[in-house]
Amino acid sequence: LIGAAGVNFLANIMLYSLMKAKHEVALESLGGLMGIVNFAASLKKNVRFSESLISDTIKADITALAGVRRGVVLLQHKKQAVQSGDGLGMIQDYLIGSTLWDFTQYDKVIRALEKNSESFIRMYEFAGEIDMAIMTASFRSSVPGYCLPEFIIGHRLAVEDIYHPLIAEPVNNSLVMENNIILTGSNASCKSTFIKSLAANMVLAYGIHTCLAAKMELPDARLI
Repeated sequence: LIGAAGVNFLANIMLYSLMKAKHEVALESLGGLMGIVNFAASLKKNVRFSESLISDTIKADITALAGVRRGVVLLQHKKQAVQSGDGLGMIQDYLIGSTLWDFTQYDKVIRALEKNSESFIRMYEFAGEIDMAIMTASFRSSVPGYCLPEFIIGHRLAVEDIYHPLIAEPVNNSLVMENNIILTGSNASCKSTFIKSLAANMVLAYGIHTCLAAKMELPDARLI
C-alpha cells in the first residue's frame, strides 16, 4: 500500500511538472477574463455608478460569477507564493502539485465559467461599453471642438468648419456635396489633407458618434 502510494506520488509529480507551464499560461488568460468581472464588481460597490449604470441583470451576473472569482483568486495566490522565490514555497508547490489540486481547481473554474457563459458575455459587453464611453469622453475633452453627426437619407454630404484630428493648428473648411466633384488647387494647398479630414471624420462619426466640425451631415456610406 505504501509502495503504491509512493508510485502514485511520483507519477503525479511528473504529470504536474509536465503540465505546470501550460497550466500557468492558461491561468494568465483566466486572470485577464476575471479582470473584467472584477471591474464590474468594483462599479457595483460604488453607489454613484451602481444605480445609474449597472442594471439588475448585470448585478445578477456578478453574483453568478462570484464562485469563479474565488476559484481564480485561490489559484493566483498559490502561483504568487511560488514566484516569490521562497524555498519553502517551492516545496509546498510540488507537495500540493502531487495532489493535482491546481488542475482540479482549474477544471472546476472552467466548468463554472462555461455554465455561466451568458453572464460573462453580458459582463464583457458591459465593460466594453463603459471603456468606449470613457475613451470617447476623453477624446472629446482633448479637442478644441466637436459636434454630433446628423445621419440623413440620400447622398448629400455637408460639413461646416471641419478639421483634421492630427494637425496641431488646423485650418477649418466647409463643403456641401450632393454629387461627384473635382477638387482642384495648386501643389501643397492641402487638397489631400482636406480629403483625409472628411474620411477621418466619417470614421469618427460612425465609430464614436463624434465629428471634429461645427456641423456634419452625412449619408449611410463607406470609405474606399
